[in-house]
Amino acid sequence: MDDKIFDALMSLKEDVSSIKTDIANIKQQNKEISEQAKRLDELEVKSEQHDKNINEIQDSAKWWNRTAWTALILPIALFLIENLFMK
Repeated sequence: MDDKIFDALMSLKEDVSSIKTDIANIKQQNKEISEQAKRLDELEVKSEQHDKNINEIQDSAKWWNRTAWTALILPIALFLIENLFMK
């Protein structure tokens, strides 16, 4: 009878040890998940900022393009008006 009790206690001890190890692993995984969530939040903020910057660059490029076309077309138009309609 004592051997059965001893074996049962040893089995319980092994189970408790296994459970403790599992709990430690779960705590480590939770810590890693929290760190990854924090990094993801930071990346989301950076991504939003990059989107804003890209939109600003595209808008600026659009206006520079329009300005360049105006700078090219206006002198030609004035030249044509002066030479064709003013004579």
